[in-house]
Amino acid sequence: MSAERIRELAHEHLEAENSRDLAAIDHTLDPRVEYHVMSPRYPDDPTPYQVDDGSESYLGLWTNLYESFESYHLVMDECIAIPERNLAVVFCTVTATPSVDIFGLPAGREYTCPTAAVMQFDDNGAMRAETAYGNLVAVSRGMRRMREFLAGEGDRQKVNETS
Repeated sequence: MSAERIRELAHEHLEAENSRDLAAIDHTLDPRVEYHVMSPRYPDDPTPYQVDDGSESYLGLWTNLYESFESYHLVMDECIAIPERNLAVVFCTVTATPSVDIFGLPAGREYTCPTAAVMQFDDNGAMRAETAYGNLVAVSRGMRRMREFLAGEGDRQKVNETS
């Protein structure tokens, strides 16, 4: 696949997510898509990352985001295509407004966050895998997971519980 085609596919996928249309997102996905979220973790935590398999799970993630955020918009800042692997390394900015207090983010207050994703496409242009880095919600979720993990360690619990 050409570098230009990979950049087009990455852009189409982000625009589908921005549309808040689950059918449009689903149209960009391989039914077996894998989704990985990289977040803070302890090396010995047995469940450090969020991993979702399949388009239903991927669409469930977006359903939850649309319910939790009155707005959630991604702008592609840069896309580096790696044609020999059908990969796009996408740097983007998320601008979002939570509709409920979520992970310490107050409802009704807009924030922006730089993030990145590595998207892998199959030869037909469907997204086969995505790994997200630096998303504020994912980082917050990872920090919560770290607190939960430490809480299960008994005397190692030395966590500041403020959000």
